[in-house]
Amino acid sequence: MNSIWAVVPAAGSGRRLGGEIPKQYREIAGAPLMEHTLRALLESPDIRGIVVALDPSDRRADAIDSLADVRVQTTPGGAERADSVMAGLELLAAEGAEDDWVLVHDAARPCLQLESSPH
Repeated sequence: MNSIWAVVPAAGSGRRLGGEIPKQYREIAGAPLMEHTLRALLESPDIRGIVVALDPSDRRADAIDSLADVRVQTTPGGAERADSVMAGLELLAAEGAEDDWVLVHDAARPCLQLESSPH
């Protein structure tokens, strides 16, 4: 059975939104948006692992509890979203199988509901 992995681009600065805090670190319901996103992904028994692409100079990520989960890995993200997605895919290329599936989901999109997949 093929595995499902998630790549979470989280290297953005949130320029369009403005402000000093990137949107993935803005709090909603007592936790940063990225924390809600990662929790939702980690709750799914179908997700084998998650790769989060972070800005290499990011110091806020230490506050994300879910990043400590053994199923979560981080990798340096890029200047653009596509660069961060590619960085995540490159890391997975060494770990995943050729027929595995990859879900790409932005860190700042916390309203995620996953159902079991019949993959």
